[in-house]
Amino acid sequence: MEQEQLSPEDPQHTGRSESTETDETAAQTQSQRCAELEALLPAYALGATDPEEAALVRAALADCPQAAQKLAEYEALAESLLYSAPPQRLPPHLATRIQAAIAQPAPAPARPGPLDRLRQAWQGWSLAGRLAGASLALLLVLNGYWIQHTLRLQHELQQMNEKLQQQNIALFVLASESRQQLTLPPAQEGSPAHASVIWTPEYDTAILLAESFPRLTDDQVYQLWLLKDGERISAGLFTVDDLGAGALVFHTPQPLDQYDIIGITPEPAGGSPGPTAPPVVRLQM
Repeated sequence: MEQEQLSPEDPQHTGRSESTETDETAAQTQSQRCAELEALLPAYALGATDPEEAALVRAALADCPQAAQKLAEYEALAESLLYSAPPQRLPPHLATRIQAAIAQPAPAPARPGPLDRLRQAWQGWSLAGRLAGASLALLLVLNGYWIQHTLRLQHELQQMNEKLQQQNIALFVLASESRQQLTLPPAQEGSPAHASVIWTPEYDTAILLAESFPRLTDDQVYQLWLLKDGERISAGLFTVDDLGAGALVFHTPQPLDQYDIIGITPEPAGGSPGPTAPPVVRLQM
């Protein structure tokens, strides 16, 4: 007896075909969903997504392991950038100068001056006049305080906006498909120090990631140098943590592959006009 063959119109054949198409469609939908998720990761790492986008990211992370790994890298970079600015220290002899000023004897009484004459006039004012003058003086003091407070808040807000803008650009650089990476090898034999520079032609901003750098004293920082045609520029200052790791987001006037040498040296706090110590890492382009 001849075995029956399933034709394209056979119900069993049609069922398997539809099941395959359904699986392929689901896979394509999942892939598209993960791609949309990865586009939101840089903003999510900075807390810049709205509630709807944040909920979408959290819901999709479980089904996109690769996106979860990238999110961890973005969050680590964002946290590292917070500590990239070098700390500022007070002058070492400030306490000594203050103590010396306190120990100086008071000056001898002088002849009555403008303040003394003003005090004598104050004693002759009526109570109402004194209250009015005191209210005016208090108003002037309060106005001065709030003006200074407002200016200080404006300055701090401007600094926060500039830092946030740098972090956003850094995340865009990391997420760019055209990003490029340079490795700065140790300049001293046997040193474990090395650094990576990530940049892209789309932005005039690059990211430096330092690892295994020697720890510095409190009055020192690391300084990044770019050299082209004998002209050297300072690209920024940074410090490292107890593990020798540090990060710096810096401006690149030209594409990095057009420079002749890229190097990092330890310098006094505040930086130097030129290198004063041997480089820790150095790349001859």
